[in-house]
Amino acid sequence: MFNLIATIILSIVTTVGVYNYVPLKYIEYLDFRKHEQLGSTITTIQSTDRISDSRATINTNFTNLNDGKIEVSSSSIAAITTLSNLVTVGALSSGSLASGFTTVTVPLGGTGSTTLSSNQLLLGNGTGIVKTVVGWGSSGQFLQSNGGVSAPTWEISAIDQAATYNWTGIHDFAKATTTNATTTSLQVSGLASTSQMIVGALGVGISTTTQRNVEIAGMAQISGTLNVAGDQVGAVKFLTTPVNSVNRATFTAGTFTDVDITSTTTPDVARFVIINVKLDCTFSSVSGGIGCRAQFRQNGSSATSNLPRLDVMPQVANILNRGTGQFIVPLDSGEVFEYDVASLTGDTPTVSLFVDTVGFIE
Repeated sequence: MFNLIATIILSIVTTVGVYNYVPLKYIEYLDFRKHEQLGSTITTIQSTDRISDSRATINTNFTNLNDGKIEVSSSSIAAITTLSNLVTVGALSSGSLASGFTTVTVPLGGTGSTTLSSNQLLLGNGTGIVKTVVGWGSSGQFLQSNGGVSAPTWEISAIDQAATYNWTGIHDFAKATTTNATTTSLQVSGLASTSQMIVGALGVGISTTTQRNVEIAGMAQISGTLNVAGDQVGAVKFLTTPVNSVNRATFTAGTFTDVDITSTTTPDVARFVIINVKLDCTFSSVSGGIGCRAQFRQNGSSATSNLPRLDVMPQVANILNRGTGQFIVPLDSGEVFEYDVASLTGDTPTVSLFVDTVGFIE
């Protein structure tokens, strides 16, 4: 009995002593549990506080824990009423990750549609449902603007014939085109290089089958000059007043003499000269094959046969025999030609040679 009474008295004394005089830090040493952070405001009880002085703080902490608790539910948590994310974003009205949600409208960053047409281009539509371009187009078509706010459409490509294009590459036009319009033209201008336009063969009014050949069925009208093998061929010009270029009374006897017509053609440049020739010969006796000759060639040429020539064959002795003719003679780059006047048989008749320049060919 004594032991029982002693135990009871010791327990009461120990309890009163711990409650009133032992700091809580010594009790905390006996707590080996892991402390977790909760979502409520808790007032810290200092380690030097006594249990008898901490009752009000402990009661307040219990109240806060009760108010901040989250009750587990299978469908809702009634305590959440002002969660900022839900207020800002807005709740999805229905659906799930497995089955999908309701359509997200354009003002909320969606398309306004749950199904988009396969491989079609999307078009904006203000705050309305996103639209698509009509159809998919055909091979080779382009998506073309219709101006202003009109939706673009698929169209066949077309070339603006009134526009100016700067073709920098090589283009092969293999398609044959026929037109009878008198105003239709192909113009290549502003290009100095002779390699800017290359035509293998050209037929004007006629089909040509010869490569590197130009065939013209009608008239060739040239406003400028014609260039042949690096030389220009232009207009035929006749002088208002012919100019005497040669007046000779002796033989040259096989030695060609130069004639420069530069002063006659300036400011033009002639490639051929047109001359009128008069050759007078008087022989003291007449026999077969007797006569005199005047012949012409380009300056610098060594040809002696088959030249442009004028022969005078007298039939009566001591009578002036005259021959006349018109010739076109080639000129060198200095506008010079040559002539020779001689006897056909070696006789020495009286001779007079007159050469008048009447025109030239550029």
